Amino acid sequence: MKLNFLYSLLFILLWLPHHNTLAQHASAGGRFEADYIKGCAPLTVNITQVGLPGLTRTYDYDRDGLFEGNLTTYTFTAPGTYTILEIVANQIPRADSITIEVIEPLEPEYTVRNCANNNVKIDITDTYYDRFFIDFGDGTNLTVNRGDNVPPHNYGVPNSYTITVRGIMNGANDNCAERIVNINTVNNLVPASINSLNVTTIDPGTGSLVLSYSLNPDIVYELEQAVNEAQNFQMVEVLTEPTLKIVENLNTQDNYYCYRIRATDVCSATTIYSDTICSIVLDAVAQDNNNSISWTTENLNFSNYTVIRDNNPISVINNAAQTRYDDSNVICNQDYCYQLVNNYANGLISTSGQQCVTAFSTDIPDPIQEITSSVVNNEINITWDIPANETPARYFIRKSVNNEPSAPVDTVDSNNYIDNDVNIPANTYCYNISYEDQCGNTSLLSPATCPIILTGSLESNNQVSLTWTDYQGWSMGVNQYFVDVFDNEGNLLGSVPVGNTLSFLDDALARGSQILFYQIRAVSNDATPRESVSNIFRVQLEVLIFLPNAFTPNGDGLNDFFEAKGLFFQSFSMKIFNRWGELIFVSDNADVGWDGTFNGKLMPEATYVYRVDVTDFTGLKSSRSGGVLLLRK
Repeated sequence: MKLNFLYSLLFILLWLPHHNTLAQHASAGGRFEADYIKGCAPLTVNITQVGLPGLTRTYDYDRDGLFEGNLTTYTFTAPGTYTILEIVANQIPRADSITIEVIEPLEPEYTVRNCANNNVKIDITDTYYDRFFIDFGDGTNLTVNRGDNVPPHNYGVPNSYTITVRGIMNGANDNCAERIVNINTVNNLVPASINSLNVTTIDPGTGSLVLSYSLNPDIVYELEQAVNEAQNFQMVEVLTEPTLKIVENLNTQDNYYCYRIRATDVCSATTIYSDTICSIVLDAVAQDNNNSISWTTENLNFSNYTVIRDNNPISVINNAAQTRYDDSNVICNQDYCYQLVNNYANGLISTSGQQCVTAFSTDIPDPIQEITSSVVNNEINITWDIPANETPARYFIRKSVNNEPSAPVDTVDSNNYIDNDVNIPANTYCYNISYEDQCGNTSLLSPATCPIILTGSLESNNQVSLTWTDYQGWSMGVNQYFVDVFDNEGNLLGSVPVGNTLSFLDDALARGSQILFYQIRAVSNDATPRESVSNIFRVQLEVLIFLPNAFTPNGDGLNDFFEAKGLFFQSFSMKIFNRWGELIFVSDNADVGWDGTFNGKLMPEATYVYRVDVTDFTGLKSSRSGGVLLLRK
């Protein structure tokens, strides 16, 4: 026991001097000390061994089971809580330890504001560190506790300075992060200058606008906003963008927003403001033949409004009280986009967002008045004049047969129509036309147009009897009708004006053609006459053959020849027979008749038999036969 006592006394005597002169943070068992047990990463810790000289000691700094031997200096690179474990061979207890706290080296949070007369105010908002070391960059420094008010610092002369603030943790190594701010001091605060305000998106929740301004880079400016008024401003944020600020998530559909920029001398508690500018709430509504825009804003330093349509100015308004503009110079179904510019007297410009509408009109377009309908190749061709200042999108055709009520039959895109579903001249036809204009409005029905339907007959005396229906379709009416007559080759044989009568009797034989074509032509009362034609009535006359029953070939020049007279002979043959059936004369020319001789000898008075064969111009064959009396008186 005496020996154990002596060893214990020796341990105490050897331990006391080292404890008083080395590291100040003792391990749990007192066998070693650390110079720091708290600090920012990277944190270097130095170990000082206490007592028990000559013993073998090993250390594990990060409790990963891997010992770093007797290394007594170690750097912790990452934030966290660590335990340094010491193992001493042949000792009881063998282990000793100490806890190390390594914190993240965050830059301290603070703001620097310039004040007048080269003063600077530092406002430390950081809550991470306990204390702060401030280096003002002019040879002066200051240490303050968290939450302390840092008094203004005066630099005396304007210049560029570097301010450094470092965070300090109580009971920790002074190795934490610092933040540097470079400033240029100013003699006087300069107000911000607002240039323009543009609403870029109109929306009740995600609207946005862009504020353009000019700032002094050495002064802190704060943006203030008021809603639907130019007072009761609220601070939005400290401006960090030098020239533009995009403000988002606004109700630009229903609200206008007023802005001003504040610069505050926090050293003397004085404030200066920029001019105020307000956005514009613009609404556009399409009305009948008119687009109406209305707006709401504040009239501050008003000069005038400019109305913009499709990116072009269309009107300048000098009345600040006016809140509406009507644009009647619009075309239906066209899109128009409007903006309003508020020009301030002090040069500021506020531009609304763009509102677009589609113009419309409910005006009933003028009906079609002038229609020409004709019968061509057994079809009815209809054309009509487009009403002035109209651009129809499509036309609607209605048809009446034999004066029955009309019914829709077709829709067309151009101002002409051909109806081939007709039975002429058995039926009569009338048409009405309406149209849809570019605005989607439908005109009233046009007056009826009824083409001329011609009917006729060939009378027994070769007279052609014609009747026709009255033409309808022209607002000025029919001036007169013409009966046009054509031959089989289409040559016009005659055109007979008949006034406004609806019938005509023509001497067909006088036309000199076996086949005749009749057509009625109506001429309007217009200064530039219009014409309409009827269907064609075709007449085919029968071949005419005239043969005498006696002739006197005595040389007196009267009835000296037996010959056939007639019309429409294309080919001709005449044969003469005596009473015994002997052929005594033949002619294939209607102009060559029989002179009463046979082989140069006079034939006696008697009755002779003839046969005449004729083919007309239609290919129809006709024959005549009979007896002719030869007299020589």
